[in-house]
Amino acid sequence: PCPDLILLDLQLSDMRGEELIARLDHPDCALPPVIVITAKRQQAAEMAVDQIGAVALLLKPFEIQELLDQIELVLT
Repeated sequence: PCPDLILLDLQLSDMRGEELIARLDHPDCALPPVIVITAKRQQAAEMAVDQIGAVALLLKPFEIQELLDQIELVLT
């Protein structure tokens, strides 16, 4: 089954978040909406969000309610 949503940190231990999204793009399963979570500077994060086509960006630190609100917006 295909995921409904991806929560993605751009700074993974073994690859960049942008690389992970490129690997997940598969013809049998449409790429779901992506919410990016990152500690990167806003300008760098916004560039990555544009590249990925993410639906939302949360800069660390953030309130959990912000994340829950974004998830609810995407899934409804």
